[in-house]
Amino acid sequence: MAQRDRVIRLLSAGAPKAGILACTEAYSTRSGCRFEIVFATSPEIAKRIPTDARDFDSVVTPSAAFAAGPVADAIVKSSVVPLGSIATGVAIRQNAGPPDLSTREALCAALVAADRIIYNRASSGAYIETMIETLGLSLILADRTVRTDTGQAAMEHLVNNRTARALAFGQVTEIKRLEALGLRLAGRLPGALAKVTEYRIALTRAGATHEPVRGFLDYLQSDEARTILGRAGLD
Repeated sequence: MAQRDRVIRLLSAGAPKAGILACTEAYSTRSGCRFEIVFATSPEIAKRIPTDARDFDSVVTPSAAFAAGPVADAIVKSSVVPLGSIATGVAIRQNAGPPDLSTREALCAALVAADRIIYNRASSGAYIETMIETLGLSLILADRTVRTDTGQAAMEHLVNNRTARALAFGQVTEIKRLEALGLRLAGRLPGALAKVTEYRIALTRAGATHEPVRGFLDYLQSDEARTILGRAGLD
């Protein structure tokens, strides 16, 4: 088999990174295939896919992107495979006391008490921005808010931040993946404010005839892969 035939090129959103890396490692071991993976925010994927679709065999994004828009135009719709859902959570520094996140009112109180609010400019961050507006706290929190380009950058800023009561918002999977930096998951968003994003993978048109990537998508539907994804935090 030619070298190219053993390479699977994957463009993926960052939130399911831990699960994607674990599954690609397991599939590489059993198939001998090699992966070339680029992680980007969902908005970045939507921007680059019209020109870069030929450079990738498959793409992982929130399921909404497969319904319409540039990603939907670049994929083989019959190939879409669900990976799982990821909740939005709140991170704190490892040695910080946990805020009460049990209710909408408790979350509001935690936000008002925080001296720094950190979240990204990607799709998960856009939801947090809207949520804060809905809670009527935009003006109160404006001078305490820090926006970063990615979820990982938000977590890194949290760890490096020296204020006493900082909160960072991000996908639960990403928070757990980065715990070694010195942070921990305080909890998920409560009640009706909860945000859960479903992620899927699909073939691009360029990967439609590439047998190894089709094999990988079949593998992602196996019990072994579902267990791996579950351990990484995808429900």
